[in-house]
Amino acid sequence: MDKPKDNNQNDEVYLIDALEKYAEVMNELLSEMGVDSRNYTREDLHDFARTGFAEFNKIYDEFVLWVMYGNDKKAQTRAMLRAMRNKKGRLY
Repeated sequence: MDKPKDNNQNDEVYLIDALEKYAEVMNELLSEMGVDSRNYTREDLHDFARTGFAEFNKIYDEFVLWVMYGNDKKAQTRAMLRAMRNKKGRLY
């Protein structure tokens, strides 16, 4: 659900369903790539989505490390090891 365009209304919060938004973006990407999602099973599309999320998480972890430690590879490695040791596996 998008926020209304009239800024004079009261400051209500409109929630966006993340799954719905993800599906919308995924369909746009598939269309841009020339892939007709109707030709694939639901499980194929779920596998595609899981792969996309896994890649996003890797890229985002690298970004977070860069924001926190710049080009200091030793500090980045220590942060990754701390996250793994704490069994979070996530830096954030």
